[in-house]
Amino acid sequence: MGVTSADIARALGLHKATVCRVLRGGGRASAETKERIIKMAQEMNYRPNQLARSLSCGQSQFIGVLASPSIMPAFHLLIDPIERSLSEQDYLMLFTRPSKSKEGMNIALDQLIANRVPGIIAVLSPSDRDTNAFKEVVDQNVKLVVVNEPINGLEVPQIVCDDYKSVRIATEHLISLGHRRIVYLAIPLDSERSRERAKGFTDAMKNAGLPVGTSSIVETELSEEAGAQVMTRLLKRENPPTAVVARQDVVALGAMDAVFSAGLSVPQDVSIVGLGDMWRSNALRVPLTTIHYPFEEMANRGAKILLRLLAGKSVPPKTEVMDAKLVLRSSTAPPRKP
Repeated sequence: MGVTSADIARALGLHKATVCRVLRGGGRASAETKERIIKMAQEMNYRPNQLARSLSCGQSQFIGVLASPSIMPAFHLLIDPIERSLSEQDYLMLFTRPSKSKEGMNIALDQLIANRVPGIIAVLSPSDRDTNAFKEVVDQNVKLVVVNEPINGLEVPQIVCDDYKSVRIATEHLISLGHRRIVYLAIPLDSERSRERAKGFTDAMKNAGLPVGTSSIVETELSEEAGAQVMTRLLKRENPPTAVVARQDVVALGAMDAVFSAGLSVPQDVSIVGLGDMWRSNALRVPLTTIHYPFEEMANRGAKILLRLLAGKSVPPKTEVMDAKLVLRSSTAPPRKP
């Protein structure tokens, strides 16, 4: 085990808090005391352990970053910008990913608080809506910024994308190509975000005079396998869809594989639009038309806001909504003529 600030304090007969402050580059110790501490640290071959120092000194240079397992397809787009922004201000990232168990989020937040982080950036998905868990974080005076998935009733800064617009413009694109049998592979409709997306689809269809029935919106789990399974069932309908909007690119990829497995082609037989513009979207067998979510911008903005809060600056606890944009590639085209 390495030398600690407590070891140095004992060797010099000083209070541990004094040694902590001097080793952090601060404190009101005399020049002579500072020189003694630094000299002893060198003689004892002291190497600072940031996390241990956080616990012993009561302050932390670590910022908690909590990321839902469901954001993994966009991990590098969200987490890398946060880490860069924090490092520019000499903060380190203490990363945790909650398990999918019922208590997973509470455990992850408890671990971050136990490490005395002064702030947390939570990158969430639709399944992470335990408002009480995050309210407890705020009650303990830990600064909190939420990115990607809003939490209703939580008075903290939140950075999200325009979910309504994302699905609406995807659907409008397919309609403009001449598609009339369109299905939306949806997030389970049990959150405000999922309902906003479904409304975007419904409004686009109704504005074009197209019917929207119970079979037009199909709830789909977030995986390539789920996309393939649902698409396989859709192709067996008497009048299968000529186009689909998938809840995320990874679901669109599964749907595309199911079309190929059925001996059909994309986009000649089925046009497919994804959501997210993930890293694989442009490298698929058929490059995917998708909705670009500004993940990097959202992550950067969240980190900048948290740093402002930690600097004691006032930031209103509002939800900022960033724009979504259509990215045209090869997976969409007019439907085949009868």
